[in-house]
Amino acid sequence: MEIDDKYRHPIDLFEEIVLSNREVIYCCGYPRSGTTWLTRLLAECLDSPALSWSVKNDIREKRHRDPAVEGLSRRGDYVIRHGHWKRRERDTKREKVVVIHRDPRDVAVSCYHYFSFHGGDMLKVVDQMVGKKGRGLGFVNVHGRGWAGYVQEWSDDGACYVKYEDLVADTEQVVFVILRRLGITPTVSAVSEVVERHKFANRQKDKTMRKGKAGGWMSELPRELAHQIEALCEPEMRDLGYLK
Repeated sequence: MEIDDKYRHPIDLFEEIVLSNREVIYCCGYPRSGTTWLTRLLAECLDSPALSWSVKNDIREKRHRDPAVEGLSRRGDYVIRHGHWKRRERDTKREKVVVIHRDPRDVAVSCYHYFSFHGGDMLKVVDQMVGKKGRGLGFVNVHGRGWAGYVQEWSDDGACYVKYEDLVADTEQVVFVILRRLGITPTVSAVSEVVERHKFANRQKDKTMRKGKAGGWMSELPRELAHQIEALCEPEMRDLGYLK
């Protein structure tokens, strides 16, 4: 006898209706590095749902779930999951994984505004970004090195890497590059239309969005805190081109 849907667990229903027979693309990055934006971009380009890091979060009421979640009715072949996974939590040999990095000085400013309810102190944000424990960013503190540890852990081959600054500078081209590296042939017109809709000025603002540009740290981050980040994240910043 079939069981009426109203008696079935919401997770089971979600998995059957939204996840069944779809390949997952994981969009990873340190908090405030553009993961939500990139997840939504890829999802809409592929006419697929944008989801959070877990089904339990996907099925929450909208006000309580990850802001990346949208497009649950889309019928494309993929689901794009947004999250801040560590390298050991994803299998890049078997899974499609995109990793986005951003200048840690801009990350610090963005985290300060986004996580202000955790103290509202820029120094506290920077302390966590360079490895100290604390509420807000402690969950991604890898090897006791904060942002640098996270980037270092993701420095091996297997994933598709992109920089936030490149995505801002030429969104359409970077999206094409990502999809091709994932083995997906994108439709040019569809990608162009999606990119136009996702331009910062055209998007409906929410709590994840502030200014949407690169280099804002130069006018917002105290110089001594910028120096602290540069000193403790120097190798990784140089590797990514954030320090010359």
